[in-house]
Order: sequence, then C-alpha cells, then structure tokens
Amino acid sequence: MEPSRYVHHKDLQVFPPPIHCGDVRLYAFFAKADPLALQRWVDRWFNLPARGELDFQAVGGHVMLTFQEVASLQSLDPQGARIGSTSELEASVWVPIAQKPPRKPIAGLALPWIWPDSSLAVATGRELYGFRKQLSYVRMPTETTHGHHDTETAAACAAAAQSPAPFQLDTLAFRTMGPDDVARRYETLRIERVDLPDVGPVVALGDRVESLKDALDRGGHDLARFASILCHFSELRVPMLLTKQFRAVDSCDAACHLSVVECCATDLEFESIHLLLGRWRLVVQDLASQPIATDLGLELDADGAMALDPVAVKLHYSFDLDAGKRVWRAPENDEDLEIRVLREVRKRVEALRDDVLARVRARFGG
Repeated sequence: MEPSRYVHHKDLQVFPPPIHCGDVRLYAFFAKADPLALQRWVDRWFNLPARGELDFQAVGGHVMLTFQEVASLQSLDPQGARIGSTSELEASVWVPIAQKPPRKPIAGLALPWIWPDSSLAVATGRELYGFRKQLSYVRMPTETTHGHHDTETAAACAAAAQSPAPFQLDTLAFRTMGPDDVARRYETLRIERVDLPDVGPVVALGDRVESLKDALDRGGHDLARFASILCHFSELRVPMLLTKQFRAVDSCDAACHLSVVECCATDLEFESIHLLLGRWRLVVQDLASQPIATDLGLELDADGAMALDPVAVKLHYSFDLDAGKRVWRAPENDEDLEIRVLREVRKRVEALRDDVLARVRARFGG
C-alpha cells in the first residue's frame, strides 16, 4: 500500500527535510545525574512502548545542557528551499543512550527536552522527527539579530552579550497541575556563572578546526568523562534517537502513530571551539509540568540549585539534519495492517463456507 500524499499548503510551518542549520553557536554544560533515573526515563520513552522489541540503556552518569543560537534554519529540499529561512534560540537536554548485541547495535543522543523560541522550529521538529519541542522564551548572549524576537527578548539578549548574565529559559508551565492551576510563563531553569575568572570568560581551543577531538586534545582539558556525549561531535556525525508520537483523536490513552526515529546531524563544519572558564551552577524551578530534576535525578540543594562540572565548551559550527529513518514502529491499532486484512478475509471465507454448507444440507439433507 502506497503512503498517503502529503497535503501541502503555505502556512504549515513545517520545512521538508533535509534541513541545514547554519552559523550555530552552542554553549554546552554538564551536570551529574542519577543513572537509575536516566534509565527509568529511557525505559518509559523507548523500551516500554516497544514492548520488548527495543532495549536501550542510558550511558554514563552525566547529561549535557545546552543553549544554542541558530542563525539560519532552512530546508535543503529543492522545493522547500524556496520557502525561505528562519532563526531560533534554543535550550536542550541531551542523554547518551545505546542498544547493544544481541539487539541491533544503535547508539545516539536522546533529548528529554528541547525548548526553541520559534514556532517554525517547534512544528518542524515535532512533526517530522519527534523532537519533544516546546515553544519557549530563551535569553542568552547572542551575536546576531533575530527578526522574530520581541523587544524584551532582544534587549535581554543584547544585555547578556555585554555582561556575565545567566542563560535563562522561561516556559508556559503549570506549577501544580491541579484543576484550579492556570498555565503561566515561569522561569524554568537558568545557568549562571558563580565567579568570573580574571583571565577572561573563554579560551580558544581552535579556530577553523577540522577535528573537534584534535582541538580538545590540544587544549589538554579533562573531557574524558563526557566522551559518550562529545564523541559524536568529534566524529562529525551526531545521531539522535527520538520517540515520535501523535495522540489518537478518539482516545486519551491511544496513539494514532508511535515510532522510534533516528536522525543524524551530518557534515559538521566547525568554525571555532572555546572552553568556558570559571564555575557555573544550574538553578531549576519546581514546576509540575517540567519535572526536570526528578526525571534526570539531579541533586539540587534547598534553593533548587546544583554546581555544574567546571568543564564547559562553546562550539561554533554548521550542520545538515538528514531526513531520518524509522528504527521501530508500533503496529497500527496494535495490529499489522496485513494481519488485519488476512483475518478479515478468513472471516468472510468461513462465513461463505458455512453458508454453502447450510444450503447443501437444506437441499440434500444430512
């Protein structure tokens, strides 16, 4: 059976793949997390929905938190390229996961949360690949101007670029998720510098670099414990594993589509790599609809804060996001279409057989 034709119209806000992300400035921080909590998250989003067909494991005991500025996001499809481009600010959480033999070996980065400030990025990411994107409000030291930003966001980003201001994420969230709770814009998390080194905020590890690994090795900094995350970037190919789902229209608990998708950031071209100096800390708000600390197993103090690892990096690069592929898909309505067709054919054949036998017996007796 051929797939249904996609209905194109101009206001879908979904770029056809593959997609080019140009002039990306990504700030990466690392937080210690509870491996058991990470595995519970992996089981919930990958292993349990697949009902034993997949067996992914969380790798390591750290997560990567990033704030990134994407100056240009545009489709590489010949027809999609004529649409135009957009830009975005985005915050993300990354968790390395892997499936080992006897299952099919698959490894990549899962993203429990990804918060862009562009509706185009939300629609494209969720509909095409299954990124768990939420339209949000991001403030960070930006280096370019983005046309879709309101004046408040633009002013905050400009101020952050001139001072050691925190990286801040606000989301539309529920604090308690009770019947009387109302969704409001809350500060959800921020990453702030605890001290400002006298030698400056960043140290260049390489400009016009060809290999991230070589640049990090030349810097002589201890990034070994984050190898499970950074190794993908160093190989110039970043595989991402996502659970793509759409809720069924006639049921609160059913999905009309459920699959695990792998997509890859390829053709990474690095402009520069910097090490962010000083000490940083993460502050997470207690919001019922954003259970970040609980799901990741973050050890927060009474103020909702924790120290981040002293190693942090800034990457300036561009990449292409491929069209992706399905790793696993749930059968439609818990049954494969071919099985349902065969079952229906068998029922009709049996009904016809019973009808013929009844007619024969009625005519000839016996």
